[in-house]
Amino acid sequence: MRSKGVTVRLASAEEVQASVHTFGNKVVGLLDERLESPGEGIASFTYQPVFDHLYGDLEEVLLGLVEAEDAHVRQQIVISNLQRESDRLKTELYDQQVAIRQTFAGLFGSEHENELAAISGRTPRGRKDLEEQVDQTIKLLRDPAVEVPELKIRQGVEINFGALAEGLEAGKVELHAARSGLLRARKGAVQTMLVKHAAITEFNRIFPATAGILEGFFRLVGEVELADRIRTSIRRVTNREGAEDDEAPAEDPQSTEGESGDTELAAAMPESTPSISSDAVSGNTAFGESAPEADSAATPAEPSHPEAATLPDST
Repeated sequence: MRSKGVTVRLASAEEVQASVHTFGNKVVGLLDERLESPGEGIASFTYQPVFDHLYGDLEEVLLGLVEAEDAHVRQQIVISNLQRESDRLKTELYDQQVAIRQTFAGLFGSEHENELAAISGRTPRGRKDLEEQVDQTIKLLRDPAVEVPELKIRQGVEINFGALAEGLEAGKVELHAARSGLLRARKGAVQTMLVKHAAITEFNRIFPATAGILEGFFRLVGEVELADRIRTSIRRVTNREGAEDDEAPAEDPQSTEGESGDTELAAAMPESTPSISSDAVSGNTAFGESAPEADSAATPAEPSHPEAATLPDST
């Protein structure tokens, strides 16, 4: 769906183009009639190339605006898909980590969780923090810092620390790749948003001036009603009716967990969209991106010492 700011601009430019396409020949003829007959050896002049050039200017800024927004929307879709995959991998790795924690609590006692697997407090749910937690756990599983205590269940149970580490490592690698891809895609969204706003700035510069010239030509030959319609199209943009832009690139709630790319993305996206006032046409730009989302605060509390029979982290 087109953003509101772009929709208003496209509609205004297309209305002016329609006026030129429908009535341009008539107005050109009336303008040509106003010219004095050229003297001998002087080529006759017609306003048609002028109208063609102005029409072409409108077409160019229209296409530039459409292409820029389409590219940004495509990048948002990429981000959405990557975020969904990243969330899936994060959930799987989180469940693995919690299962190991509960297993250790049940078989060794919760007092040994930290020394055996670097586990204390709540298991992180954010991608970055979870990845770091799992990395610490893997290192201790592969190279314990203390002697492994006796199991509470003396017979029938065996813990393969190496196999546990391998399973966590596979999940961590997948999550890291997905998280890195998501971060790169967000960087791409910064670029496509900058391109889009550059296109809006160019539109803000070209459209009022071009449409204003056409309005003057229409008014000059007495086509007042048609000229008024062109002026209305100009005002629809210059009076800030197209100022709001209701779209923003997809953001990730994990930004508060320390993913540096998210804070950079937020800093690059100021609060409003480019607009122009009716008394001063300019190319000033601002950006309307949403701030990075926060990790869920509604996550159920995780007991510091879960027991083997319960699953407090599986929600």
